[in-house]
Amino acid sequence: MILFSFFFPIAAATFVHSSSYIVTRTTISSSRKLIQREIQHFFAHFQGSCYYRVNYDRATWFSIASSLQSDPDSVHPSSRAQLVDDALSMGREGSLAYDAAMEQTLYLDKEEDFVPWSAAVTATSYVSLMLRGSDAGAPMAEYVQAQAEHLYERLGYDPIEGEAFQVR
Repeated sequence: MILFSFFFPIAAATFVHSSSYIVTRTTISSSRKLIQREIQHFFAHFQGSCYYRVNYDRATWFSIASSLQSDPDSVHPSSRAQLVDDALSMGREGSLAYDAAMEQTLYLDKEEDFVPWSAAVTATSYVSLMLRGSDAGAPMAEYVQAQAEHLYERLGYDPIEGEAFQVR
């Protein structure tokens, strides 16, 4: 029998205070290292720097969502985008309940960075498509619109008569 040992590089951040994150780079192997400080949660996959999705336990997903709602800027924009994308992708595949996945989008009414919004629009488009024509379709569209309303107010929108909303 041949045994292999694999090393997975993980870029991570530990969320210690509501206004800061600590960036650490480490390699996880078969030995375990204990973190000797109390943390609220641990982000594996910090700033979307690796090619894998991270599924946290349900309590951690809700803790992350709560942190995003109270202080979105405490998490790097790339990490916010990755969290939303991971959660909704795992919701779509069934490895995360949709209530926990959608919880990650509640903070979007405070989001002004392009990267998280791009991820959110892409990820929620699948949900919207699946709900189109159902009783839940209109409430989903209203929800996404309400989350983006602050952007319309801040950036403005002047419709031009005869112009299509979406360019095809």
